[in-house]
Amino acid sequence: MTSRIEWPPIRELLEDDQQHAAIESYFPDPGRISFCDALQQWAPARLTEIRAAGRRLEVASQLADFPIIAIAGMLNSGKTSLVSTFLSDAGRQRSLRGESNDAGTHRFVLWLPQSWRADAEVWGLLMSRLGEALGQPPQMLSDDPAAAHEQYNNAEGQADALAIPLVATDPGLDKACVGLLDCPDIVTSEAFGRGALEVRKTLLCRAATLCSAFVMVTDFASLRANTVGELLDVAATSMSGVSRYLAINMIRPKYRPHEVFEDLQPLVSGHGITASYLAYDFEIPASETFVPEVADRGTEDDPMPVFFEASAIEPDLVKQIDASQLLSSLPTRLNRSALFDGFRRSQATSLAERVWSDGVDFLRDQTATQATYARRARQAICDASLEFFARRDFSSGAIIELRLHQSARIIHQLTDAFSKAAPWYARLGMKMNGFVSKLTRSASELMQSFNLTGAAQKKAEQIRDDFRKGAKGSVLSGERLCESYRRHDLTGQMRTEIPDSQLLEICNHAVERFDAEDQTALDPQQLRRTAEAMWQEMSMVKKLQHGLTPVAALFAAFAAVVMVPVDGGGTLVLMHASIAELLLATGFAGLVTAWNSHGALKAMELQAAQQQLADFIAVQCDSLGVPRGIDDQIEPLQIQIGPREHVLPAAKVALRRSDNTSIRIWKLRQPFLDSLHQKLPRD
Repeated sequence: MTSRIEWPPIRELLEDDQQHAAIESYFPDPGRISFCDALQQWAPARLTEIRAAGRRLEVASQLADFPIIAIAGMLNSGKTSLVSTFLSDAGRQRSLRGESNDAGTHRFVLWLPQSWRADAEVWGLLMSRLGEALGQPPQMLSDDPAAAHEQYNNAEGQADALAIPLVATDPGLDKACVGLLDCPDIVTSEAFGRGALEVRKTLLCRAATLCSAFVMVTDFASLRANTVGELLDVAATSMSGVSRYLAINMIRPKYRPHEVFEDLQPLVSGHGITASYLAYDFEIPASETFVPEVADRGTEDDPMPVFFEASAIEPDLVKQIDASQLLSSLPTRLNRSALFDGFRRSQATSLAERVWSDGVDFLRDQTATQATYARRARQAICDASLEFFARRDFSSGAIIELRLHQSARIIHQLTDAFSKAAPWYARLGMKMNGFVSKLTRSASELMQSFNLTGAAQKKAEQIRDDFRKGAKGSVLSGERLCESYRRHDLTGQMRTEIPDSQLLEICNHAVERFDAEDQTALDPQQLRRTAEAMWQEMSMVKKLQHGLTPVAALFAAFAAVVMVPVDGGGTLVLMHASIAELLLATGFAGLVTAWNSHGALKAMELQAAQQQLADFIAVQCDSLGVPRGIDDQIEPLQIQIGPREHVLPAAKVALRRSDNTSIRIWKLRQPFLDSLHQKLPRD
């Protein structure tokens, strides 16, 4: 990560919805979408974090001369005592120290040099950044020590107060010219009711983005606790490239400095610690041996821990340690240029992590997830539709053939072909003159056009009842389609909630639209030739014996299809049946055998049924807001009929935009990724 990384050009790229747009949208609206707009739709909180990371990088240059050191630690580890070593006497009185929970730190307290407040611009920027990091505007720490202690301790026990930082200034920090962020004690339970461990760690992670260095304070007894390593990991993640220090407090004199130094090495090397410091327990007289002569120990009434740099030093040399080796001198020894570079690198690294992992990877996963939802939803729609289109083997459940939607167009063709192919005496007896020309799409008018005899009328009503009961063919309605959706868990596949009333409305609309727009037709020439062949194949004996019966039965079956929707309920009902099923309903098996013997006609019927199925699926996709199919993103549907796989044809019904869109199909554009990598390398 280099210092050339700047937020403004990166922000411009992320907001571009034209030439350098991040997203190519395919459904529901073709076009290009910016990175920011895409995240705003799917994960606005992630976009907020990315923009915040960008602003942190942008203000890093302005805060170059105002470094802040985060000081974190376990409860009663001496963390605030370490902070106090940098403060004036008045500042030490306002800070809260002690070993009981009443003396614990349960708020973020930012101690700043008093001189920084004189610069209104810098002060405003610091306050803004602090509030932005923790999510709440800061409050000032009271000048009254007792009131300040209550604030420090969050005496009222409000867990929400943990995210409201306290700010104090002190002249003792003017010489060091650094700010100190006294972080809340890391507690291992929620017994205190002032913010659980995970909440404190999360806020620490956010607050650390303010800081140019990090000091972890722990007592020697807790050195090997898991929480210490977890906090160091938080610092490494939140402050990549920023110097991290370890301060070990309350060491008992039986442990020699070189022994402690040796014990620290795995932790130091494993967590990238820049330097470690040791402080012996000043309440034990024998610890006097390990207090450097140059150190400020505080007063007799208010003793302070003395931290010196860990090394393999012999005990008798500790007294002679130079002041530059004390932790109290760390701020003055920090290389400001390196400190700023590290701080800025940390902000740039954090921004890159946010943009690539929380943004790009998230959007890439979303594109794959949405395509998966679309495939599953479309398959569920297909499976639901096959309950009406498919005729299955009773034992195996395999699809034997596809049924046709017996539309007025199909019935028109069938009656035309069979009436014209019928013998002359049958045509006269059935009064077929002008029959075909009278066919209309109105069910009542179509019924009248059949001009059936009383016996044929009775036969038609019997066949109609069989159809309605499901004994033959299948009946499609909005309600039945809705039930089929539930069986195939359509809304679960779409990952969306649709109220039952709305789903029924969608289903009714889909059925009505399919009935109105289904333009599928059979090949009239092929149909005519087959009808003629069937009459020719019927023996003369049967022709003379039955006379008009086969013709009457045929037209009774056709009439029954037209009669199915006439239920008086006002709900549209569609009939699905193969032509073989229609013929079978007549009671003359010979007609079915004759029909099935014509392979070309069966192929024509299958092609028509597949087109109807594809159109019906497309209509449902439109109504539900599911993409029909997008190039390589969503492949064509396939169904198995008998031993063969069949790819459904493209739908012929016009595409209509739905108000129910819950699935979006898009993909990341490579030009955007290339530009982003140039401006903000991932590594």
